Amino acid sequence: MPLRVRDGRSPNAPWRAAVERGVRALGSPALEVVAADDFDGAVRELTGSTTYSADRGTGTVGAKTLVTADGPVIVVNTKVLTDADLTLVERALAHETGHALINGRGEVVEGRRALASSDWAWHLLCIAGSAMQEVRCERAVGELGYSATDSATAEHIVEVLHATTVELLQAIQDPASQDPWVFMQAVMQLLDRLTKVLAYAAAESLRIGEPPAIAAEGALALDAWQEYVAPTWERRLALYEGLPPATAAMSEANWHQSLVEGALLEHDLLRCLGFEFEDSVGGGYGFYRRIDDDRLAKWVRRGLAQEALYEQRESATG
Repeated sequence: MPLRVRDGRSPNAPWRAAVERGVRALGSPALEVVAADDFDGAVRELTGSTTYSADRGTGTVGAKTLVTADGPVIVVNTKVLTDADLTLVERALAHETGHALINGRGEVVEGRRALASSDWAWHLLCIAGSAMQEVRCERAVGELGYSATDSATAEHIVEVLHATTVELLQAIQDPASQDPWVFMQAVMQLLDRLTKVLAYAAAESLRIGEPPAIAAEGALALDAWQEYVAPTWERRLALYEGLPPATAAMSEANWHQSLVEGALLEHDLLRCLGFEFEDSVGGGYGFYRRIDDDRLAKWVRRGLAQEALYEQRESATG
């Protein structure tokens, strides 16, 4: 496993050893690791992207697996992981190695446009496929005894649910949202983020046999969970339970079936957020908001109350 330092300080020997242990934990596939202080710049250079950002809105990406002409590359954000506990570094590399295994077997979304009957269904299928890859990587590291990711904690889930409420309200009020395409993209980005967090949560729930302890985070948190997630949660668990870990191959037929089911699931999650797609007569499609004023007012009240609760907790802890 070659490790290249793209910029910044060179990681020390214990850090390099943790990286190697993480890769070896999932079988040591042939890949390169790039340690980069300028994480965004490294990803953009390797992918040719001009817009990639590691800021997810509720956290910063610590590592990312890329498919390049020279093979899989794991880019590590050293600003996030260099000074992290070495067990977390090892876990992060094991998770990313799972992505490399999945990509290497071709169990990906790319090249499967024919599974979707429309452009909007394809968009949802891609979101579903990305979330399912996260689940498979999490199930692989969980089977190896690694601890759960912080992204699976009830506290983090509630933070994302709150951010979803706030940012949906902002998107609705943004003058740029008068353009239906701009508005749709804003909402779909929030859906994509939420599905990733639910993937982590579901993987942990399947591992321990218990749902996230949302109620322990308070009535506001539980209300958001019940509105957004609960209606599709059991279906999500059932779909994800049928996925093998990243270390095991998945047949093309099963992967295709999972992608189609996943796209339907994410459309129902989107409906729980108050939006949906519909095909138009004569071709094309529309993206529609299904939220009345009473529900918007409820979002405002819940968002303000959750913000006040966070501020109260912060003041109490000094």
